[in-house]
This record gives sequence, structure tokens and C-alpha cells, in this order.
Amino acid sequence: MTAETLTSDELRQRVLSNTGSDGRLKNRALDLDARTVAILSKRRQISQSFGFTSMLSFSTTVLVSWEAFAVTFQGGLVNGGPSTLVYGLIFSFFGSLATAASLAEMASISPTSGGQYHWVALLAPRRYAILFSWFAGWITAFTRIAVTASVAFLAATMVQGLVILNYPDTYVPHQWHGTLIYWAITLVLLFINIFGIRIFPHIETLGLILHVIFFFALLVPLVHLAPRSSTDFVFRSFANNGGWSSNAVSWFIGLLTSTYSFSGVDGVSHMGERTFSRNLRY
Repeated sequence: MTAETLTSDELRQRVLSNTGSDGRLKNRALDLDARTVAILSKRRQISQSFGFTSMLSFSTTVLVSWEAFAVTFQGGLVNGGPSTLVYGLIFSFFGSLATAASLAEMASISPTSGGQYHWVALLAPRRYAILFSWFAGWITAFTRIAVTASVAFLAATMVQGLVILNYPDTYVPHQWHGTLIYWAITLVLLFINIFGIRIFPHIETLGLILHVIFFFALLVPLVHLAPRSSTDFVFRSFANNGGWSSNAVSWFIGLLTSTYSFSGVDGVSHMGERTFSRNLRY
């Protein structure tokens, strides 16, 4: 018995024809996603609820590029100045693009929720595979914890800042207020991730729509109403107001503003096992 060989277009058509309007498979025997997981020596334990649009939305809402830049650019102005923000953003873009390309290559080979630690185990020398995989897993885990904590912290400071702005005479700010707001936001996010997983793709799609709408809603007024700075101020001015003895150190500290805007490019790779028809190339 000879194995059937399919082109990428034929594979795509077969998978799409086997998927109903509700996203469920018509014939479980043709479940290519289950075969992919089996080939990777894993057993499917995660329900699939994401498609191409919701996964694109997930990637966008994880990065929140312009939102992150808007709430952290003050650090770049203090350390490096406007030129650091401009050139640092370009530098970070191409660096993150290279990182995303390498992650995409590995995700296409091994679309598992483990991501980096699984890929390290596959590619590292057998003698060191377990050790390197252990380090990769914990580095990734602590990175995700830090990024999530920073997002909740920034959101809490914005909420408290709005209260201070609107109630300057009646509200007396305290640090513990911000801490309580931080924990409240964290608990809301936890609740959504645990109990709202079935509607999570729809939440992500809504996030993508709001991401685009509010970008133009903020950009247009700024372009037409904000005062203009000179070309020299934007592209040539440098500032070292952070107290650093070296301008190079100040520049790299300011670069964190740009790199933070692109952090999380690996987030979508950890959702591989939640994606319908991940064997397809769109």
C-alpha cells in the first residue's frame, strides 16, 4: 500500500472541506492536527478554539505595540532623548523581526504550546537536551510573568493617574492604592483566562478592532492639534538626564522603551495546540 502524497493546496482544500461552519471537524479520522500532536510524541489535552483571524488578533493584543510605546516613552526621553526613540524604534523593529522569523520557522516545524523549551529539547545535543530545555523553559516562564506583571502595573498607574487628574481636590494618592488596583486588574485577567476561555477568540478579535480604531483616534488629533518640533530636535537631539556617566549606557537604557513595545513576539507560538488546522500555511 502506497502513501498518498498531497500538494499544499490539496492539503489545504482537504482540511477546509472537513471543517464545518462551527469550526468542528466532520470526520475525526482526518484530524490532521491530532496527527501532528501525535508525531511530536504528545497527547492532545487542550481544546482548539482559535482560527487564523483570532490568532492574528491574539498576536496583536499581546504586542500592543503603539499602546506600550505611548505609556513608556517618557523613559526614552529622559535616557537618550527623541533621537533614541526614533532610531531605537527602527533598531528594535528589525531585531524583533529577526526573532519573530526564527520563532515562526520553529513553530512551523513543531507547533506545540511548550514553544522554546520543546524546540531546545529537539535541537540541542542529546547529552545536554534536558538541561538546556529546563533553562529555556524557566527563562520563558519568568519572562512571561514579568511582562504580565508590568502590563498590570502600567494599567494600575494609568487608572490611579486618571483619578488624580479628575479629582485633584478630594483624592489623596497613596502607594498602596496603586498596589490594590494592580491586584484587582491581575485578578480580572486571571478570571477571564480561566472562565472565559470559550469566548477568548472573540475577545481577542474585539481587541484587534479596538487596537486599530483607537490608533487612528489618537493619531489624527495629535497630528493636527499638537505643536510641532523642529527636525533637529526629533532626529539629532540627545539627552542624558538619567544621571548615567556614559552616554552609551543612557542610550541603551532608553532603548528599553522601544524593545518593550515589541516584547511578546513568541506569545502566539504558545497557542499552537489551540489552533484549528495549524498544518495549513495561510
